[in-house]
Amino acid sequence: MVWHIEYEIFSAIIVIFLMVYFFRSKFIPTLQNKIYCALLIFSFLFIISNILGSFCLNNIDKIPIFITFLLNQIYLLLLPIPAALVSFYVMAIIYQDIRYMKKRLLFLSIPLIICIILSITNPFTHILFGLSKETGYIRGCGYVATFASFFFYAIYSAFLSFKYRKAMHESKIWAIRGFLIVSIVAIILQAIFLQYLLTGTACACSLLLTYLSMQNRGLIIDDLTGVLNRQSFIQELDLNINTEQSGFIITIALDDFKFMNETFGTKNGDIALKEVGKYLIQIHDVNHVYRIGGDIFSIVVNSQLGIEPDDIIRKIEERFKKPWLVEEISFNLATSIAVVYYPENAETTEDVIVAIDFSIHEAKRSESRRVVYADASISEKIKKKHVIKNCLKEALKNDGFEVYYQPIFSNSRGRFTSAEALLRLEHKELGFIPPDEFIPIAEQTGLINSIGLVVFEKVCRFIASDEFENLKLDNIAVNLSVVQCMQKNLADDLLYLMNKYNVSPTKFKLEITETVAMGSFNIIKETMERLIDLGVKFALDDFGIAYSGVTNMLSLPFSVIKLDKSLIWSMNEDSRHKLTVETIIALINKLNMKAVAEGVETIKCAEDLIAMECEYLQGYYFSKPVPEDVFKNLLKENTFTS
Repeated sequence: MVWHIEYEIFSAIIVIFLMVYFFRSKFIPTLQNKIYCALLIFSFLFIISNILGSFCLNNIDKIPIFITFLLNQIYLLLLPIPAALVSFYVMAIIYQDIRYMKKRLLFLSIPLIICIILSITNPFTHILFGLSKETGYIRGCGYVATFASFFFYAIYSAFLSFKYRKAMHESKIWAIRGFLIVSIVAIILQAIFLQYLLTGTACACSLLLTYLSMQNRGLIIDDLTGVLNRQSFIQELDLNINTEQSGFIITIALDDFKFMNETFGTKNGDIALKEVGKYLIQIHDVNHVYRIGGDIFSIVVNSQLGIEPDDIIRKIEERFKKPWLVEEISFNLATSIAVVYYPENAETTEDVIVAIDFSIHEAKRSESRRVVYADASISEKIKKKHVIKNCLKEALKNDGFEVYYQPIFSNSRGRFTSAEALLRLEHKELGFIPPDEFIPIAEQTGLINSIGLVVFEKVCRFIASDEFENLKLDNIAVNLSVVQCMQKNLADDLLYLMNKYNVSPTKFKLEITETVAMGSFNIIKETMERLIDLGVKFALDDFGIAYSGVTNMLSLPFSVIKLDKSLIWSMNEDSRHKLTVETIIALINKLNMKAVAEGVETIKCAEDLIAMECEYLQGYYFSKPVPEDVFKNLLKENTFTS
């Protein structure tokens, strides 16, 4: 019989290319990568030994018989190893750590050990094959063991990929299935067409498929920092949770990194992120450091390592106390850190992500704590957030939102001439939910646009009512959120509702904060100019909080500036604060704009502001926010409520 080795030669070339690409990519030494590396090497040796052994069989009369026998002996010794490594590889995808695989490895090694023993003893027993110049190559009764071991490993790999399919990415499952299908088809064809060597072809195709779908470095590595990416982070969490492993995650968020980029440039900012990534790899295993957001890194630590979070956090805090050096520029970076235990604090991957996001948010907003542990109190807050999210959805569905109105007093006209519409939400269990608690959740969940339009429509309905005209109000102020102002179709949505209720745009004053004004400047400017042309007024809300208040005041076409209540309350502290407020009001007046003072709670405060020629006053001294019916009666009676 003449053995056709052309396909094996082609397969060897493919494997050589794969080895070159794999080793040039400086792969991260994870268990999965180590096994794939071994699979490449043993597959190459197995294919080469098959080529050389078959070449010798084709030229058995010209080549010494012991060389031919030795090469075929080596081939059969190597034959079961790639199949076994495939099963080990699938296990590595699932378990990732050799310690979780030890018992299964012993079990899986049994067929491999049997084949190796048969191969080693073959020169004496000829149980696998015999060879002589007279008879040629003769397969022994034990030759079937090599095929049996292959099918054993193929079936076991298929079983693992099916059992743990929820813990594996879909692309990996299909890659494993493709690997097995190609290999099984090749073995069957090999058994039918004995003279054609196809096992190496199947091996090379499977290795190529695996490389493209699972070993491609670009799929798991963050290009900028060199650490693992968010997708890898999600996959590790899925695996750890679905295989009932426990541990904790330390997440490090860089504070005010946007300021770093604006000050030193994004190029230096990118280098800084890379340096942070390098440092985190130094203090922990490279295989478990991830960049999960723009300036957010996570470290996953398995509980069996015996490492405590404080051990790692202490090193991080000590390093971040020192300056970072990038391109001869020295600067300091501050961090907010969150620690989440799983499955104690989070039972699913989604729970872990939510706990990380919430804990980082808590760490950033806290002045005293820069490290937050996702403990029972955090879990309760997360549950409450979830309840509020459902409450928002239910309120949208069942018209559960209510609009309260707080009157605004005109100094020059001596009466209420406007009012601010304020959203209110009540839950049967939580009771009254403060706006500063549910508005951020509405923004995070993408509900804020719908909620904002509900509020605006309720205001339109109120203005369109017969009673509104008798109240003699110039306009109603409506707040716009950050997310709303980022929408290019905001003006269209508002105008649609005005037209629906036949309400004049002059009856509206839209309030936006300094953060909104600067966060989406071009979009909001275009929206403002379009609505102002139709008669809508705009007010800059919470003036005095942001560091660039005057710049913001002048950069957009505002007609009204609302002084934040913190500024108004500070007048009681000393004369300098009072002088500051007076100066700001004078500046606003000189710029032909109107000032609104929020937080007016005492008669003295009101008298001081009137003396400063502040045009509009708003606060509990006049009235707290009240429901629509109460508001109507309030204006009819022209009385204050507190």
